[in-house]
Amino acid sequence: MSERRRHTRQQVDLFFNKFLDGHPYLCRAVDLSEKGLLAVTYTEPELRAESFPLELRLPGQKRSLWVWARTARRGERHHAIEFLRMDPKDRAVLDRHLTAYAI
Repeated sequence: MSERRRHTRQQVDLFFNKFLDGHPYLCRAVDLSEKGLLAVTYTEPELRAESFPLELRLPGQKRSLWVWARTARRGERHHAIEFLRMDPKDRAVLDRHLTAYAI
């Protein structure tokens, strides 16, 4: 099986909110990169939103990162989420986090 990922992902265990139709749904990120994350979902509607906002707070940060994202692949409980847009300041925080915790 070939590897589809183009960016190195960091293993994490972070909860975040995925907003669908204006309502937050708790998810857990299990890996994270500059371009997206792999999420475990618990409960959410069957709504197939083309894109959606998500709120992610990295360890040691006082404020959340807000990201406009889309589901790239969907399994039964795992969703590969691609980041579409992010404020440049939030992008810098994410990049610093990934660099600081790179293995």
